[in-house]
Order: sequence, then structure tokens, then C-alpha cells
Amino acid sequence: MYLHYRLTEVCDLEFCYPFIQDRYHYDDSFKKDVLSLWKTLLEDGCCLSHVIEDRDQPPGQRHVGIGISMFATDRFMEQAKTDLPPFLPLQVLDKWKKGIRPFLKKEEVREAQAGQGLNMLVLHVGWDGRRYNREGFSKIRQFHIESFVTLLRGFRCKDFAEEIYETQERDMILNMGCEIYRDYREFVGTKYLPKTDERHYPYLVGITSEAARKKTGTTTAAIAFMGPARFHFNSGEQEILKRALADETDEEIAQALCLSLITVKKRWQGIYDKVETVDKELLAQASRDTGKNGRLKQRRRFLLKHLREHPYELWPETTPH
Repeated sequence: MYLHYRLTEVCDLEFCYPFIQDRYHYDDSFKKDVLSLWKTLLEDGCCLSHVIEDRDQPPGQRHVGIGISMFATDRFMEQAKTDLPPFLPLQVLDKWKKGIRPFLKKEEVREAQAGQGLNMLVLHVGWDGRRYNREGFSKIRQFHIESFVTLLRGFRCKDFAEEIYETQERDMILNMGCEIYRDYREFVGTKYLPKTDERHYPYLVGITSEAARKKTGTTTAAIAFMGPARFHFNSGEQEILKRALADETDEEIAQALCLSLITVKKRWQGIYDKVETVDKELLAQASRDTGKNGRLKQRRRFLLKHLREHPYELWPETTPH
């Protein structure tokens, strides 16, 4: 098993839908609406989503997990934390089908990112639990969490929430520094939560950036303490860099963005020029390498290492370029 994560494409959605069916108890009647919602979120820039692949599998069979989190409106986030019934993904789906958007529009995402920050609500998470033994399944789940945290650090998040359906998973998220927002006990014995095995009751867990800053040393605190961007990459440059951070080659980036390889390489040069204008020393060591190809590879390696340590450089700009 060789796990790898990358940003989700629309073409991934059909492959990944089966991963969420058992977790959320969806049958095939949900498929059309869920895929349509996912497609809208991706194409409108209203979510953070990545897929997990097992590169040891043949092409076409590499998908082993997906996570998709929406940028929720303040109103929906407040409702989720106070009075909405459990199983929030169904509440989102129901509102969206009625023409109500519980998530931000693309321009609202930029405004929130530049202002107080975003509400990040995990919508669906799922893994392939059928092809792998218990150890392999655990590795996929752990890798998903690690890659999600890496991606989440690229956003100014003012409130994070996720609905959890297993006590083991709940405890794992709490150990990262999150808190229990709701245990839904008021719904026990109703149509939403019949009196069954309490181990499978849902919990809403999460953390605000304000609370996270007080939990020094936790994963949530690391996400909360972000500094200002220096390089101000535009949206096109950010897209190149995000894909490079997910280990995509220039050829794969060009194909995914419907660009020529020459255009991708020109954008890289623009990125390097922008970095060197702001901080001449950052890539200086890479520039001392001999040989053009070696120098280019080193510059990229140095820059990507810097971006992993300073993910706020890839926060969306206030206005599109």
C-alpha cells in the first residue's frame, strides 16, 4: 500500500460515492442528489475536498477514500450547533434541494477568508473498507486525517465542526484538541435517534479558532496560529502550487487545468520571480546548484517546503486576479 492524496476532481466523484454509503446509510436513491451536490461544491469553489489513492493499485482502481468539507454560512453553522436534528449531511442535502444554500458562494468565500474566517463543516468522509484488512483500513483513515489537517492549514478557519458516528473516532478527534458541541441527547427516543446501541449515536465535535489558540501544543492550535501572507500569489498561481504540494507533475497539472505544458512552466517562472522580489534569500541556496535542471528542481523543492511550513501563503486572495 502506497498512499497519496490530491485535490478532488469532478471525475473522481462517481468512483468515491460507494465509500460513503455504509457510513451514512445511503442507498442508491441518494446517489444522484449527492453527486450533484458534490459537483456544485467543487465547481463553485465552495468546499475543501481531497481523495486518497493507493498508488500500488492499477489505474482506475486507486481510489480508496474521499473527504469533502463545505464552507458553511454563519446561519447554518449556528443552527447546526444549536437546534438542527442529527445527521447534518441530510439537512444540507434537503436544504440544497429546496433551493436554500447552506454554504457560501465563491465570492463570499474570498470575503470570509480575508475577514473573520471560514466555517468549515465536514460534509462527507468515506473509505474503502472492503479491499483491505483492519490494519490497511486503519492506515487509510489515519492518512486521511493527516492530509486533511495539512490542507485545512491553508485556510483561515474561524470554526470547524464534524459529525462523528463512532466513539473511537470521536475520541481521536477530541485528542486533537476539538470539543463536543452537541451529543444530541434531546433526540434520543425520537424518529431521529431510536433507542438502540448508544455506541453509534452521533456527536457534533469541533473547535473555534479562539478556543483553539488556548490549547497550546494541540493540532487545532497549530491550525489557529497563522501569520500573514507575504507573496500574495494569485488564484492561478495558487492552483499550480496546491497541485504541486499534492505531488502532481507539471504534465498532470497541465492536464487537470486544461493548460499547455508551456503555460504551466511560464506560471512557475512567474511564481519564482514573485518570491525572489519579496525575499531574495529564500531560494538563494537552490540557485547555487550547478546545472539548469538541478537548479529548477531545487528551487521547486525549497519553495514547496516553505509553503508546507507556511500554508497561509495559499489562502484565497480577497479578489480574483
